[in-house]
Amino acid sequence: RKTMGVPIPHMDGCGLMLPSVSKKNFMVRLPWVKGLLGVFDFVQFIREYNCSPLVTDIYGIKHDIIKEDIQIIFTKSQFKMWKYFDNWGQYKDNFVKYHCQAGTCNVEEDVFPQATINYQMIQSLLDITKDELETLCKDSNDLIKNIATNPQSMLEAFGATETNMYKNAFQKCLYKYPELLGDVYSRQALRDIKDSLEKDLWSAKFKVNGSYTFILPDLYAFCEWLFLHEEYPKGVLDGENVHCSLFEYDKEVDCLRSPHLYMEHAIRNNVTSEKIEKWFTTKAIYTSCHDLISKILQFDVDGDHSLVIGDKKIVEIAKKSMEGIVPLYY
Repeated sequence: RKTMGVPIPHMDGCGLMLPSVSKKNFMVRLPWVKGLLGVFDFVQFIREYNCSPLVTDIYGIKHDIIKEDIQIIFTKSQFKMWKYFDNWGQYKDNFVKYHCQAGTCNVEEDVFPQATINYQMIQSLLDITKDELETLCKDSNDLIKNIATNPQSMLEAFGATETNMYKNAFQKCLYKYPELLGDVYSRQALRDIKDSLEKDLWSAKFKVNGSYTFILPDLYAFCEWLFLHEEYPKGVLDGENVHCSLFEYDKEVDCLRSPHLYMEHAIRNNVTSEKIEKWFTTKAIYTSCHDLISKILQFDVDGDHSLVIGDKKIVEIAKKSMEGIVPLYY
């Protein structure tokens, strides 16, 4: 263990787009360009703080954000072969010349289903007791017990629920006509699902009060650096605070990421304010530029997801298990 300075590229793989482009974060793919685009109104930022709209790109060329109607800002880390071009104009000319296309993928969801934790995340909770483990598994245990008698549990097991936005034809039929649960095929499928759920539970896969969502840096801090030329921006999130609108505010959350390689339980305060909600409008988890969370969870921000858990019991156990643990740095 030692005290040392650690470089953190907070915008590694992340760019910005105006809310007029999309209200939801998504990943993007172009020739030699990839990463995540986070929703942030940087034009409003320029106007509100009366700062210069001129930005110098990685080739040393100045651009006027307002006059050029720039709606998306890519960062250097997203442009994998920037050294092979003389300027951005040359890239655009080639894009048109060779009939290239830009694609979006992994668009932020409208509904965030209840997530499942895995055995790696559980086995790093070294101080967990048998009683605590049984408490954590209660919802999954109840589902398995009720699956043969409770129609609502049956529908939930089949995924025929309102929150499932990607229902297949069978799930849609079940959702509309629950009477189909009495069908011979449905009953056999239910037995198979029950067996599968039991195996999952034996291997420590069970539902938790949590959701998977995109990880974003403090985009406000990036704009302070880009437009206000602050070398050490403050941002709107300080210390070890995060902001995620999917969970209760002023409560602690456990932030996790797969693959879970070491002791990656980052317990953070989920905070909000009028200013935060004004600038951070999506359902991602926003992290502070003053935090070592990216070194604990070993993430970059090119589309990585975090499993954010608001379960008080898991947070308590994880907090106890993380005492004295410091981030690995390599």
